[in-house]
Amino acid sequence: VQHDRVIAWLKPENVIVVFDIVKFLETGYYTLATLWHATTVVDRGESYFDTAVDEIRGQPQPQGVALRIDMPQRDIRHLGSFDIPRNNEDNTAIHQSLASHYLEGQVETFVTVLAPVPRERAGASVVEEIEVIEPPEERAGIGVVLRIGEEEVYVAAKTDLEFGILTANRRPRYTFDSGKVGYGPFATDADFFFAEVSDGSVEWGGTNLVGVRYREQELFAAPWNTFTLEPDDWNTGLGASKWRSWEGSAEVGR
Repeated sequence: VQHDRVIAWLKPENVIVVFDIVKFLETGYYTLATLWHATTVVDRGESYFDTAVDEIRGQPQPQGVALRIDMPQRDIRHLGSFDIPRNNEDNTAIHQSLASHYLEGQVETFVTVLAPVPRERAGASVVEEIEVIEPPEERAGIGVVLRIGEEEVYVAAKTDLEFGILTANRRPRYTFDSGKVGYGPFATDADFFFAEVSDGSVEWGGTNLVGVRYREQELFAAPWNTFTLEPDDWNTGLGASKWRSWEGSAEVGR
């Protein structure tokens, strides 16, 4: 297997989104799990554990805030915990696991959202709701929508960085349409994408992208360029090249 981990930190809210992406190099039956560790479980819900680290090597730690470990995916996944010795002390391992049969080249994903919560008011998370977005296009992307106050925050990543590469050996080897993945109202070919939607406006950013659309509205489109020195005796190519990174804002319809 190959494994990649994509981490996004929402600085104002101090919320972290983690995507674990596994690609199978051989056909077979696999058991997969994510593991998170703490000394104390404060509370548990349908898809989350509120956890704390009471001490490290016998040294007490501040206890005002707990960490919510939210794993919002459902289907055949199992959420649980078990005791484990770790770093010469007793810990609890929080896990989400699944077992299934996969074909060579298939991809599996895990989504984890880490958010601080008041230890005495565990239900008061800044993240009010989490929705997983797993587009059906060859499972080429994974994303979440976090509802935080009046905002909808979108975080997404491609799970297959070769998705959208065209067969013909000429430049560019991609287009917006060949590589676009849908994340709710957004469509983009970006390897990583972030957006905040609030009160009729959107702020967004992406990496390695040709374009971004919100519903039918174009937010960004890379200009076309000429591509000389084509291989295989092709004539000079014409198309839009991927931009390393770009961000922007716009007024959008509701």
